[in-house]
Amino acid sequence: MATDKNKINFWDRPIVITLIGGVLLGLVTTAWQMQENRARLDLEYERTLIAERKSLLQEFPSKYETLGNIVNAWFARVIWIAEEKNKPPTQATRKNIDEWTKTAHALEAKYQESGSLDGLLARIGVSYRCSAVKEASNQFLVEWYSFQNAFQEFNRKWNDKQKLSSPDIQKAKTDRIDILNRLEMKQKELVGKMGGELFRTRQNIHDCPA
Repeated sequence: MATDKNKINFWDRPIVITLIGGVLLGLVTTAWQMQENRARLDLEYERTLIAERKSLLQEFPSKYETLGNIVNAWFARVIWIAEEKNKPPTQATRKNIDEWTKTAHALEAKYQESGSLDGLLARIGVSYRCSAVKEASNQFLVEWYSFQNAFQEFNRKWNDKQKLSSPDIQKAKTDRIDILNRLEMKQKELVGKMGGELFRTRQNIHDCPA
C-alpha cells in the first residue's frame, strides 16, 4: 500500500506534470519544425525543378537548331562534292569542290566545338517526371543518331572511294530529307510535352497524361 501511495504522490506533484508537459511540448514543437523544414525543402526542390525545366525548354530547341543546321549543312556539302566529282572536270567544278571542301572542314570544326545533344537530353530525362516526356526524348535521340549515322556512313564511303555512284548519292539525299522531316516532328513533339508538363507543374497538377 505504501508503494501505491508513493506512486500517487509522485504523479500528483506539480513539477512532474510540468516536466512531462514540457517534454510533450518539446516533442510536438520538434515534430512541427521538422514538418515545416521538410515542406520548405520540398518547395525549394520543386522550384529548382521548375527552373531547370524552364531552362531546358528554352535551351533544347536552340541547341538542336544549332547542331542540326551544322550537320545538315555538312551533309549537304559532302553530297554536293560527290555530285560535282561525277561531272566532267572543269575549272568551275574544281572551284566548287575546293570551296565546299573548305566549308565542310569548317563545319566539322564548328560541330566539335558545339558539344552534343546527349547530355542535354539526359538532363531532360532526369528533370521531367512524366513518362511521355522521357519517351519522346528517347525517340528524338534515336532519330538524331539515325541522322548522324546516315551522314557518317556516306562521308566514310566518300572518303574511302572519292567517287560515288549516282544511286548512292541519290539515296543519301533522300535519307537526309526523310530523317530531317522526322527529326522536326520529334522535336516539336518533345517540346510540346515538355511545355505541357511545365504548365501542369506551375498549376500544381502532378498527374501525367496517359
